[in-house]
Amino acid sequence: MRPAMLRLITFTSLAVLSACVTPRSIGFGYTAQPLGKGGAEVGVALGALYQAEAQPPTSGTNANGQPTTEQITANGWSAPHFEGNAQVGINSSLGLNVHFSAAGVQPGLKWTLAHNKNVSLAVVPQFGVGFFSHRSATLVSGVDGRERETAPVTTQVLLFQPGAKVIFSHRSGFYAGIGYDLISMRRTQVSTIGSDTNGTLQTVNAVSTSVGHQLGAAIGVSAEAGPLLLKPELAVIAIPSFDTTYTRDTVSVPSSGGFAFAIFPSLTIAVRHVSKSSRYVDGEDEAEEEVELPLERPVRKKEAVPE
Repeated sequence: MRPAMLRLITFTSLAVLSACVTPRSIGFGYTAQPLGKGGAEVGVALGALYQAEAQPPTSGTNANGQPTTEQITANGWSAPHFEGNAQVGINSSLGLNVHFSAAGVQPGLKWTLAHNKNVSLAVVPQFGVGFFSHRSATLVSGVDGRERETAPVTTQVLLFQPGAKVIFSHRSGFYAGIGYDLISMRRTQVSTIGSDTNGTLQTVNAVSTSVGHQLGAAIGVSAEAGPLLLKPELAVIAIPSFDTTYTRDTVSVPSSGGFAFAIFPSLTIAVRHVSKSSRYVDGEDEAEEEVELPLERPVRKKEAVPE
C-alpha cells in the first residue's frame, strides 16, 4: 500500500472517530431552594470530563463478500470542561432555569414542591436543543511536493433533549438530584471520496437518526464564601442503549445497541440574590417585621348608684 493511501485511511478513521463522541449535558449546579420573586442566581461549573461512547454495531460485507460487523467507540478525558446555569425567581415556589453546556441550551421551570427551614424538594422540567458542525480533511503530498486536501468530511448534528430533574437539598448545604432526558439526535455527514485525476471522485451523503434514554445523578455541597457560593459536585450520566437508523444514499439500516457514559467532577462558582419573598434563606427564618400595636385606653367601669 502506498504511504499516501495509508495516511488517507488513517486520518479518515480518526476524523470519523472524533466525530462520534456526542456533547452531553451532565452537571446540575443548583439546589432545590427557591429564590423568591425577583431573586436570581448565576453560576459557572469548571471541572474535568471523562466520556465513553460506543455506536450501535453495523453489519456489512467486505470486498470478498464475507459478512462483517463494525462498531465505532471512543473515550477520553477533557479539561477544562465548562457548564453554566442561571435562574430567576417568578414567585415563592416557581422560577425560570436555564442550563448551558456543550449539548446546547436547556430552558426549564424550577418548581419547589416542598420547602421549610430544613429541607427543600424541587422538580425541574426542561427542554434542550443544540446544533454542532464539524469539518475534517486530509492533506496529502503529491510527487510534486505540493499538499492537496483530500477526503473532506462535513458532519452536522441536531440534538433535542426533553427531560426533567428532581432535586433535594438540606439546610446544611448538601444536595442531591436525579434526572432523565430523552435524547433525539440527527447526524448528517457529507464526505468526498475517490480522486478527480482518474474520474473516481464522488460525494457520499450519510444520515443517522438515534434515540436514547439518558439517566443522570449528582451530589454536591453548597457553601458560602463571602459574596460567592461554592458548590463542589460530582455528576454522572449513562445511556444504556441507542436505537439508530443509518441511511446512506437510498439504503436505510436500523440498528440497536451501543452505550454512552460520562462523569463530571466540578466546582460551581455562583452569585445569588434571594428575594425577601422567600420564606427561608439558607435554612434560617427571616426576621419578622415588627409592627407597633396601638395602645388600648383603659376602660373605666361605671359604679352602680345606690337607689
